[in-house]
Amino acid sequence: MDSILVRGARTHNLKQIDVELPRDKLIVITGLSGSGKSSLAFDTLYAEGQRRYVESFSAYARQFLDRMPRPEVDLVEGVPPAISIEQQHQVKTSRSTVGTMTELCDFFKLLFARLGELHCRECGDKVEREEPSRIAQRWERFKTDEVCTWLVCGRFNLGPNPMEGLAALARQGYRRIFVDGELLRLDKTGDDLSDVSGTIDVVIDRVKSDAGAGRITEAVDGALRLGEKVATLFVDGQRRDVASSELHCAPCDIVYSEPIANTVSYNSPVGACEVCHGFGRTIEISPDLIIPNAALSLLDGAIRPWTTPSTEWERNELAGFCRRQKISMRKPWAELSSAHQSLILHGECDWTEWESGRFPGVLGWFQWLETKVYKMHVRILLAKYRTYVTCAGCAGTRFKPESLLTRFQDATIAHLYSLPIEDLRDRLDEYQPPKSQREIAEPILREIRSRLGYLCQVGLGYLTLERQSRTLSGGEVQRVNLTTALGAALVNTLYVLDEPSTGLHARDGARLIEVLHRLRDHGNTVVVVEHDTDVMRASDEVIDIGPRAGEGGGNLVFQGSFGKLARQSRNSLTAKFMNGFDE
Repeated sequence: MDSILVRGARTHNLKQIDVELPRDKLIVITGLSGSGKSSLAFDTLYAEGQRRYVESFSAYARQFLDRMPRPEVDLVEGVPPAISIEQQHQVKTSRSTVGTMTELCDFFKLLFARLGELHCRECGDKVEREEPSRIAQRWERFKTDEVCTWLVCGRFNLGPNPMEGLAALARQGYRRIFVDGELLRLDKTGDDLSDVSGTIDVVIDRVKSDAGAGRITEAVDGALRLGEKVATLFVDGQRRDVASSELHCAPCDIVYSEPIANTVSYNSPVGACEVCHGFGRTIEISPDLIIPNAALSLLDGAIRPWTTPSTEWERNELAGFCRRQKISMRKPWAELSSAHQSLILHGECDWTEWESGRFPGVLGWFQWLETKVYKMHVRILLAKYRTYVTCAGCAGTRFKPESLLTRFQDATIAHLYSLPIEDLRDRLDEYQPPKSQREIAEPILREIRSRLGYLCQVGLGYLTLERQSRTLSGGEVQRVNLTTALGAALVNTLYVLDEPSTGLHARDGARLIEVLHRLRDHGNTVVVVEHDTDVMRASDEVIDIGPRAGEGGGNLVFQGSFGKLARQSRNSLTAKFMNGFDE
């Protein structure tokens, strides 16, 4: 069918209306608030489209899906599978961010896993696998005019039985080893090898410094095949360079694991901060809540939780501690020195040592209370003095320190997530991947650039990908969902939107209309509940429900182009408003 046919719609206050909506068009449903716009758009069109789509699944799959009740309507024909983008803010978890809502985090994880560069946590240098030929080429810088002897060594771990390890090396034909800068022989008993243990450097080959690149490359290859896959160059008995074919920072002797997608994900145990578990903040007892009025003295009740009759013993302990430490209990809290304030809060011992006569501080008392949380009144008391603070383990980034060792364009994933979307888009637009990585990079970058561009088009370029979804307004959430729909590139779908222009700056209205047109041009039917005249003017068809709200609404007042609506002012309050005069 070329249209969606609705007959006898009577959901809520709709009065048996009949309407025919053309497919693959942008349709605006307008009217007074409460006139029945949402009843037609969401409770009739979307509900029936969603219900029929879900009914096509098996009985087993349907039990896991939410289904809307069948709308009160005589007939609905030609309705495609429907997607609803409403103003209601359904996001409740702190793990949901703009990046996860738009699925951009998934693409950034791939970007860092495939194109990221690992850096050493100690020296900061890039850690990468090296080919023998590249190592030999790098060692060219150690050549001088004077020809000398080079020792190319491979690193080997002798294991728990060093003598057996040395004997195994001797059987394989190796004759010399370096131990603490001393060259020892394996084939002569004159050298004492009884104290040799741990990791040693085994001499693979002795070459002249003027030897050809092929000879040096062959020696390096042999060194990398031995044990630890590390090649070391000794010149005149001095270690000059260390290289590895693994992700190993040879100068710092640190081995790193291969970065994977979950390494840079704060929603995975692999990449999430172990302190805050990927939330970016922790719940702690707040000194500001414990001492809300710094103008009070300790005698006047500056420590709020210790002002009740049940905490008389704690107050006596505090008084004794202040006498021992010579801390005035009559001075206002604000006038006490920072050292004295710290002593009162943190005490002189752990809370487990309180009975020995030492004072654990106010915070130590709260630590003791944490062991009593099985009691309801204790949980209520602790809740009064807790607050969210930035995680000390990750400084709010949500990632493990190891996750931030991988960089893209010399930036960590936490830094990219903290950039405004508009700046992030410009940064990635300028990036040109190396030719060797272009085949892998271009599909990932194409998706990222596309979704970032959609977000900017709907006026959300000021947001960051790390912004929590539950802190967004209803209009912002709807526009984020709109960009997600565009990124999914669905076709033959009914999209029902609830006032997407809400909260949008006037200069971004044209961008929103462009996005709606693009959604329509993909082969979708877009139904928008809207009051904005610019959106109505850009639509293919306008449906006016009314003429009034509540019992006075629910009628089909007008259906046609925006130009015709503006000329029909007899029954439509919307048309009268656009023409600039009252009823």
